[in-house]
Amino acid sequence: MTIGEGVENFLQKRLEESEGLLVGLNTGGCTGFTVSLLKKDLSDIISQNTRLCQQVYVEKESQGILSDCVLTVSDDPFSQRLTVEVPKEKFDQCGCAESFAPKNPLDY
Repeated sequence: MTIGEGVENFLQKRLEESEGLLVGLNTGGCTGFTVSLLKKDLSDIISQNTRLCQQVYVEKESQGILSDCVLTVSDDPFSQRLTVEVPKEKFDQCGCAESFAPKNPLDY
């Protein structure tokens, strides 16, 4: 997973120094997987997961599928939020773009 522009600044305003963002996958949704973004105490996530930047970690079990994705801040100034962009050439997405699945599961 790649961290997009503005994500670290976005998180610095919302997380305490002792907190981090844990990114992972849940099964379900229309197509297969949904992204999980959880605020957690750093002591709970540092040793078991992969660090991407100061406050962002990815679950080890989710790294393969999320490796081609980008964590970004939405462009909507009225409702800024974190989003995960998945490459359309590698993943199928449902109509609402909330869930996705690899086009070729053998790649992961």
